[in-house]
Amino acid sequence: GGVGKSTVAASIAWNLALKGFMVGILDIDICGPSIPKMLGVSGMTVQQSNFGWEPVMAHPNLCVMSIGFLLNHPDDAVIWRGPRKDSLIRQFLSQVNWGALDYLIIDTPPGTSDEHISTAQYLAQTRIEGAVIVTTPQDVSLSDVRKEITFCRKVGIRILGVIENMKGLTLPMPMAATTDGNKENKQEGQHTTAVEQRRDRADAVGAMKRKSSIQIIDMDTNEDMTEAAVEALERVFPSRRLGFHTDDILPPTSGGARQMARDMDVPYLGLVPLDPVLARACDIGFESIDGTGERQMQPLSPSSAPSGRDCLRKIVDSIIAKALP
Repeated sequence: GGVGKSTVAASIAWNLALKGFMVGILDIDICGPSIPKMLGVSGMTVQQSNFGWEPVMAHPNLCVMSIGFLLNHPDDAVIWRGPRKDSLIRQFLSQVNWGALDYLIIDTPPGTSDEHISTAQYLAQTRIEGAVIVTTPQDVSLSDVRKEITFCRKVGIRILGVIENMKGLTLPMPMAATTDGNKENKQEGQHTTAVEQRRDRADAVGAMKRKSSIQIIDMDTNEDMTEAAVEALERVFPSRRLGFHTDDILPPTSGGARQMARDMDVPYLGLVPLDPVLARACDIGFESIDGTGERQMQPLSPSSAPSGRDCLRKIVDSIIAKALP
């Protein structure tokens, strides 16, 4: 739990829809539905028609079904035993008017419990393209993922691959030279004064703290050294755009997902770094990072570093290649 399955499922569905495919996404995480919020349709209601339940449209090419649409309040707890979950999943698969879909993405809860067994049984007579398994780099997550792989093999579901989520992080440092383009906007012949540089640097440091809560601190005293550190780096690298980067913000102890995929002979689809814009989109809806919305929500990572969104787009292309006959 908490490895980003719903984020990845919503991202895959959204990117497939943007490519022109007709896509449905079914949220069978009955006790913790999050897909409606991620796709910006929480609070919507499901309508009944002669063809069954009508899914909620999150995009002209993307329809959504979730128990979240059936709750009186988003904070209501669903306290159900297995048979009731099984009955609802059967209804979602057989009594929802999905229409003609190219892809149905099913977001599942953690583990190998009732929801997984029911879904595998009800779809056994259909052509299931395969399962995408999501993990983070730590061994505690990889241990659960190994069980998921074993489950898929026992019930005959092809594994399209493993995605290693939250692998790395890149954030820019608040260099005064790039703050609002102040230096670039100077007219020819003008120079930035020391006072203006300090002001620009302070503005940049303040902006970084507001956006990402990143600070450079003295590890002994916990004193905030961000502005002093930035000033020192600017003296050494006056024209460079610097940033913070780590590959192992959640360090593995046994080789991570790539090694696990190699050991269990399953495809490794790629890694997805922590992406502040993607995390924000999960709270306010994926439409906010599409088209002109993406220009309004600028990524916090430097353009040269691939964002989580960039990585997921490439992974979706890989999944399409594997799923198409």
